[in-house]
Amino acid sequence: MFFYINNTPIFFLKEYKTLTIIQFCDLINVVIPRFCYHEKLSIAGNCRMCLVEMNNGIKPVIACATNISANIEIALDSLLVKKARENVLEFLLINHPLDCPICDQGGECDLQDQTIVYGSDRGRFKEMKRSVEDKELGPVVKTIMTRCIHCTRCIRFSDEVLGIRDLGVIGRGSSSEIKMNNVFFLDHELSGNIVDVCPVGALTSKPYAFTARPWDLKSIESIDVLDSLHSNIRVDIKGSRILRILPKINEQLNENWISDYTRFSYESVQGFRIKYPYLSLNKSFFSFLDFDLFLRLGWEQCIEFFNIFINLKNFNLFNFFISSGIGLFNSSFYYFISKFIKNSNFFIESLPSFNIDSRSSYYINSFNNFMKSNYFLFYNLNLKENYSVFNARMQSYLNNSFYKKYIFYIGLNIKHTYSVYHIGNSSSSFYSFLRGKNLNLNYFNSLVKKNISLNLFSSDINFNSYLSSLGIFDNLEINNLNFYSNISGYFDLGINSDLVNNHDLLKQTDLFSYYYKTNKVENNNSFFIYHGNYLPLVENVSEQNNNYVFLPSSNLFEVEDSYINIFGDLQSVNQSQDFSEKESIKSDFYIFKNILFSFYYYLNKNENISFYSVDFIFNELVFYYLNYFFIFFDIFPYLKNYNKNNLNIQFSTGSYYLKHFISNLSVRDSFFANYSSTLRSFYKIRESRKLSSFC
Repeated sequence: MFFYINNTPIFFLKEYKTLTIIQFCDLINVVIPRFCYHEKLSIAGNCRMCLVEMNNGIKPVIACATNISANIEIALDSLLVKKARENVLEFLLINHPLDCPICDQGGECDLQDQTIVYGSDRGRFKEMKRSVEDKELGPVVKTIMTRCIHCTRCIRFSDEVLGIRDLGVIGRGSSSEIKMNNVFFLDHELSGNIVDVCPVGALTSKPYAFTARPWDLKSIESIDVLDSLHSNIRVDIKGSRILRILPKINEQLNENWISDYTRFSYESVQGFRIKYPYLSLNKSFFSFLDFDLFLRLGWEQCIEFFNIFINLKNFNLFNFFISSGIGLFNSSFYYFISKFIKNSNFFIESLPSFNIDSRSSYYINSFNNFMKSNYFLFYNLNLKENYSVFNARMQSYLNNSFYKKYIFYIGLNIKHTYSVYHIGNSSSSFYSFLRGKNLNLNYFNSLVKKNISLNLFSSDINFNSYLSSLGIFDNLEINNLNFYSNISGYFDLGINSDLVNNHDLLKQTDLFSYYYKTNKVENNNSFFIYHGNYLPLVENVSEQNNNYVFLPSSNLFEVEDSYINIFGDLQSVNQSQDFSEKESIKSDFYIFKNILFSFYYYLNKNENISFYSVDFIFNELVFYYLNYFFIFFDIFPYLKNYNKNNLNIQFSTGSYYLKHFISNLSVRDSFFANYSSTLRSFYKIRESRKLSSFC
């Protein structure tokens, strides 16, 4: 059996029954115009732009809601179809303002593009156009509602992806308009995606307003390194400045969405950045100082000071701290450097204490695999705020699933975008749940009696181990979620933090600390170096020991590196920006190369080894590291199920480092949220709404 598209016969397969005409045409790269249809949203069929002609119909039908069947003939470019599309566009343009020269959507507008291809060369409407009052949706979305064509994409996106039903249509006919439901703020971490969904200029980005045209921008494809999902993104640049970040479609990871945290992260990097190296010393640090010293230095002066300083002070212990989210190349380089220095420790910020005997301990299954289960248990996870893209994918799956899904939640009482059974606030609530002293016991009993599988999502290794030891489930799939970027990559390369169980170790006066782009500095010794692009929160540093050198370096958009996400996918970050020639900012490799020479000169001098060996050690180190790095990734595709018992990586929950130095930073506590004007306004409005609800 066959069916025909534009008189071309196509063999009919039974799998085609579930496809609509527009979906099948997208598969074979045949273009059908559309406004209301979106591949990730439900079908509305109200724009009528996708009209096609069928042999057994007396009038055109909409391709987005008509399924493929055998023996049908579909005409996509007949005279009737062309005339129908012209009429649809003419009706859409009746009330649409002629403000394309000042519209931020210009050059990317679906209405603009389709009018050129499918529209008429003249209009017949001579009456007054209607106008609609603009809505206030918060600091992210700018509205010009007179441009709205009522495709209802924004409403369906809010309902089905965000899980907040705050948008709707009121009125009938020419009086129809989009309204908010008793709120004046689109409160969600993915609210910026509503701009990408809108096919016209009714919803645009407030921070991007009147900044550039699409043809002025240079686009670079990269990945988001601010969480462990590593969503695919597109960075748009004009000159040397990033103007916006948009999602790149990846069906396996982020689909069509990115978080606002990712979308506006460039504001903090470009708006708040230390551009020159400087030195901060207290007068008590050296006996010859009569006053506190805060001095901007050149790079030659900075390196020379470090050479002099490291010879004046006797350091017996060296600590290296790096941030999670550093690429595999740079983090491995620092890790191997620390192993060449005696009496040194290496720490990674926010490194969780997972059992990493096998890769299944710190990876989770692909999204499609674990969503086959009907029962889920979330323990102390705020997916909506810290893992918003992952949460949106789960929201969409729950909406479109044929079977009912049961989600049990243990943790603080937070707002979820889907239905959950809140068991309690802590693990003790779960223990009472097992003893039959909980209101949700009936659901749990039915779960156990059916002997079905349960998916556990948690970041607490102790709770995961306890639940797996119960043995009451037919199949228990444990997914250790870690939100911090590239943690899985560190475990794969064998990079781990050294354990520091002695609290007094960090209080030694002969301790030297080197911080590489960490989110927090905790320092009790006399001197430290911070290597990054901003100085973060400094804890336990008094005025007497506030002595450090700041070395400005590249940010996350100025480096190229490799990352491994929580699903085990290896991806690369592309460099989006170049270093500004007017600013004294150097690459990471340049900075550490000079620091490294100072280190080895100091160590070799103390051990009576000639200076010539420094060159030899440095070259050997680089050669060894590069060979290790590239050999590992040459064989990486074959290591999906390997066991790494030979790495001897151990963790201790009693470690001072894990308990005190590292805290679980939420999204809103990070540098990118605090120094982005858009994100700061977003959280400020959210907090004011929470406070007003109690008044």
